[in-house]
Amino acid sequence: MPRAAPRTPTIRLWSVALAAVGLGVGACTGSETSVPCAERAGLDRDQCVHDELLAVPASEPDQVIAKAGLIEDPMMRHAAVSGWVAAHVNEVPMDKGKELCALLEGRDRGYCERRLSSPHLKR
Repeated sequence: MPRAAPRTPTIRLWSVALAAVGLGVGACTGSETSVPCAERAGLDRDQCVHDELLAVPASEPDQVIAKAGLIEDPMMRHAAVSGWVAAHVNEVPMDKGKELCALLEGRDRGYCERRLSSPHLKR
């Protein structure tokens, strides 16, 4: 009976690949990394603004509100705003948090508002 080839640790390989993508490694090549978001179009522009929005510090919620308004795709906007609120929930003033949540629709808005007002949902 022939021996089976040794298996590669597939899970580890996928973990490394996903981590690299999550960190932006290899996401853009060549001149793409130097193109400002304003000069991009469609989903590429939305993804760029999404990434910029997530990098905004907690002390700048007005900048997040402005950038969120630039994202045309509703799912991308929801992901960006929800992700930013989740990351900075303990640092966002309630009035600015409500403005951010107002950018969301449906369940996302309700969940965002609950997260801001419920101490047990804060990290």
